[in-house]
Amino acid sequence: MAKRNHVKFNVKGFQALREDPKVQADLVARARKISDASGGEDMGYLVRDNLAREGRSGASVIAIGHAANHNRKYQTLIRNLQEGGGP
Repeated sequence: MAKRNHVKFNVKGFQALREDPKVQADLVARARKISDASGGEDMGYLVRDNLAREGRSGASVIAIGHAANHNRKYQTLIRNLQEGGGP
């Protein structure tokens, strides 16, 4: 029988990453790139910190006014997700 390798998760390390200000800054920068590729704040794509859950980093791109209609019709935010980086 093959020997199984066991994976130990560093829960404190995961929590430290979720609360790291550098991670929050990176998420906001990625959201800003998506917003800019979609038309930017002039058009109505706003970037906001999303810290609704305590101990979690996050950022949101919000479409208001003309941008909301534009996004609904052309799916602009979905089409520009790759601008935020990542795989």
